[in-house]
Amino acid sequence: MSPTNRFATIAIAISLVIGGCGSTKDESVAAATTASTEPATLETETSAGDSTETSSPEATDTTDSVEASPVAIEGLWSEGLINLRNGELMVFEGGEHQLDPATVSAGYNVVADEEGNLLAPSGAPFEGGEQLLITVEYQEDVNVRGAAEVFTYMAPIRDAILYGFDTLTVEEWADVTAVLTVHGIKTVGAATVSIQAILSSEQVYEYVSTAPSSGAEIARFLEEAELELKCLAFVDFDFTNPEGANHCVDHDLDAGSGIQIP
Repeated sequence: MSPTNRFATIAIAISLVIGGCGSTKDESVAAATTASTEPATLETETSAGDSTETSSPEATDTTDSVEASPVAIEGLWSEGLINLRNGELMVFEGGEHQLDPATVSAGYNVVADEEGNLLAPSGAPFEGGEQLLITVEYQEDVNVRGAAEVFTYMAPIRDAILYGFDTLTVEEWADVTAVLTVHGIKTVGAATVSIQAILSSEQVYEYVSTAPSSGAEIARFLEEAELELKCLAFVDFDFTNPEGANHCVDHDLDAGSGIQIP
């Protein structure tokens, strides 16, 4: 399977997994453990196949898994580009999320950094290397569940545009970003492309196809798309930034209304 098809397959598989998960705790547990032979109680399976010391069922059936090797950084359009917001490289070894749909279980996921440290729900954007963990206990905090759901959609988007563009078709990009489109996120293009421009999903694909020397426009797209999904997913969360602005309010987003499955 090519890297591109992998991203598109992940996005479609995630929609099917989330759409097929029941609304009750018992149904979600069944979804998380359907493939298990014996539940493991001392480790949490990650999207990269590693383990931490938290509890979770150990899935052994990899029928729906999408295996992939890390993408080489050398030669990527994004190689060496800096995110102007934090001064960090946009792509780096270990930065690809490589989300496996087999780890997606609505209500039983948390987001961790690349070292396995759990991340609290936050308006701050993902920066690379984050992973999805599956837990044996239902996550009672609605915003912990929301952060995990947003990650399941943003991880394939980030990987596709930053690490897999060389073989990414416009149709596959549309599939990967369908969750944005269905909510009207990044559907209106900018009059001109510039560092300050807010690009649509379609413009992002066109822009990267020109092999740009600046990644600021893409970083802004990814960060705002993620934030707007969080606005929909998080409940009673204050998104006011240090400058006093609230992106959810400023863009008239229906905070806490939930994410529709594309």
